[in-house]
Parts: sequence; structure tokens; C-alpha cells
Amino acid sequence: MTLGSPQVYQKRTGRKNRGMDMTERPAFAGDIGFITLADIFQILGGNNSTGVLYLKSPHTEGPGVIYFSEGKPINAAVGSLYGKEAIYALFGWREGSFEFRLEPVHAGRVVEESSMQIILDALRMLDDGQIPRVGGGEGRPAGGGSPILKGRVVDYMYVIDEEVIPDGETVVREGAHGKWIWVILEGSVKVSRETGLGTLTVARLGQGSFIGTIGSFLFSDIPRSATVIAQGDVRLGLLDSQRLHEEYSRLSPDLRTLLISAARRLQRITDRAVALHSKRGKDETLPQARMVVQKGTRLEEAFFISRGKALLLGEGPGGAVPLLTLDRDDVFGFLPFLDLGHEPLYASVLGSGDLETRQVDIFSLKREYDDIPGTLKHLIEQSCHSVAMTTRLVYQLMEGKEIQE
Repeated sequence: MTLGSPQVYQKRTGRKNRGMDMTERPAFAGDIGFITLADIFQILGGNNSTGVLYLKSPHTEGPGVIYFSEGKPINAAVGSLYGKEAIYALFGWREGSFEFRLEPVHAGRVVEESSMQIILDALRMLDDGQIPRVGGGEGRPAGGGSPILKGRVVDYMYVIDEEVIPDGETVVREGAHGKWIWVILEGSVKVSRETGLGTLTVARLGQGSFIGTIGSFLFSDIPRSATVIAQGDVRLGLLDSQRLHEEYSRLSPDLRTLLISAARRLQRITDRAVALHSKRGKDETLPQARMVVQKGTRLEEAFFISRGKALLLGEGPGGAVPLLTLDRDDVFGFLPFLDLGHEPLYASVLGSGDLETRQVDIFSLKREYDDIPGTLKHLIEQSCHSVAMTTRLVYQLMEGKEIQE
């Protein structure tokens, strides 16, 4: 008898398994052959949904169940599996149906990773054949490429103008200058960088995502770091950059420094991907390097770099993977409100011999971060998700895998 079985559900809650009761209308339902589990995770996360996701497949005996709290997966069950292992197994389902119900969640939290990190881990495992495919969908790639990154519900109070970009048209060109930032109201775009060996797609963005970063409205005449092209007709909303700048300016100096450091990570991990694609990526080393943060440790501290450098080391099938280097005023360590998919859970930190740091008051900054206005916070969240997705791209390039457009 499994965690998600109808019998256990009734025993724990005193009710029938409502996911099997088709007389009640679910809040969200569909065909997992049409909408992927990655898309479902992003939709539920974008709406901070609490409830239970039920999945059925014609190729399995019982259902799969994933429990969400405030948009985050906290537990799951399918067959004899539960927790993360159950979620990963469900990413292999290629046919069937799903329905999400807004109801109290009585399962305990056993999953700590964010939705985006779960998605990226599952896609990697699909690519590596570690997750069995269940059902048909032969025309669909098992993992392939990165998912379309979608954002939260758009706050139209920040939209000062709208425009439609036809399919194939360029929204932003790499190297051009401009301070504008847009939110995607409908459609999707491809984000790419030019390398010595051609064009590299670094991301695909969908509804609710932003074209531009914090740097777009903070620094004058900043060159665009990538080209953005419409995939199908795209409706964009031009954001009020002055309002975003004013909201950012009201933050404490430490929180502003931390957010700029996170934005720099995105630039550096993207540069790393471009260098690897060009076959000119060199592994950087640090003089007298010492371990500062061990991958997988339960560290609950973070640090600003006052002097010296720090090197982030991921881990792939072939061993250590140098990701990027941090400098003065950058931050490393445990940041519970900024999920970059790096240290301490997914990467180690090496410090140079002259590394000096000061400790971050992470709990004070978290309280301040929680009060950031929604649109600015969503822009920050997207940057963090983009760091995690581009890090996955770096691993693929290091392993010599073909990058799907």
C-alpha cells in the first residue's frame, strides 16, 4: 500500500481520494501527452498553488500523486516510490491524464529542492536514460533541450505599452544598446548567443517571462548580452523601468549587492557555455585553493567576498566541473530565497589563498526580500532560474552532448 493509494489517502484524511472522484471539477486538468510535467510544475509554481496533482497512465496499474504547498512540490508517490524518486519516475510518463485539486495537503515535506531544480534534474536523468519512459509519444524527445521558462501572472500595473512581434523577427540583438525591458504576454522567444562555432541557444522564454535583467534598468547604455527572436507571433508588454529602478533603490545596500551578484552569475555562466561551445573554454584555477563549501553539506551561512576570489565547482559524470569564478562583492553560500541551483546542494566552493569574507545576515535579508514588490521579485526569480538552466547547458556541453534547438 503506497503513500498515494486511495486507501491510504482515505485513512489519513478521512475522505475518499478526491482525485478519483470525477463528479468534482478539478482546478486544472489535461493530457500529459499535450502538456508536459515541466509545464505543469511551472504553472502551479507561478500561481503559488497548494493542493494535490493526480496523474493516470493507461500503462500503469495505479495513479501517481504529487503534493504541492505554495507552488512547491513537497512529496509524491507512485507504486512503491515516494518523494523525489516518485517525482522523477513520473517525468517518464509520456501518455495519460492529470488533474490538480485545490485541497488540504496532509503529506509531510520530504522534498527540499525547488520546482526548477527538480525539472532540470529530471530532464538530465531522462537524457541519461536513468528514468524509464512509460507509454508512447515516440515523436517526443525523452529529455532534449531545456523547457520553456515561464513566469508568474503578469501585473499590468507595470505595463506602459504593448506591441506584437511577428514570427522570426528579432526583439533584441546581441551587442545592441538599450534599457528597455519587456514581459511576454503571449507566445515564446528564443534567446541565443553567437560563438566561434555558430549560434548557441541558451534559453527559451514563454508567457510571464522577462526580456531583460536587473542590469537593463540599472546601468546606462548597457550592451545587450544575447539575441532574442520571436517563435511564432509574440505579444510583449513594455515595463515601467523607472518604477522598477525606484523599487530597487529602496532596498538595503546588502540586498542590492546580493541581487547584482546573482545577475553577474547569469552573465558568467552564460559566458562559460559560450566558451565551451566555441571549444575555447579553459578551466580556471585559483592559487593556493582551499575548500570553503563542500557540495552537499548542510551549510546555513552565506558570505560576501571582501578580497580574493572563489571558484564554483559542479560535479558531472566525469568528475569536477568548473562553473564560474566569483570576485569582490559577490556572494556565495546558503541563500534560501534565491535558488541558483549551485552551492551548497549542487556545487562546491574553492577559495583563493587570499580570500577574505564577511558573513551575510541571510535571515534579515530574507525578511526584506519577502517584501519586495511582485514584478521586481519575479524578475529576480527568473534570473535565478536562468542560472540553473544555463548551468545544465554547461554540463551538457562538457559531456559533449548534442544541444537541441
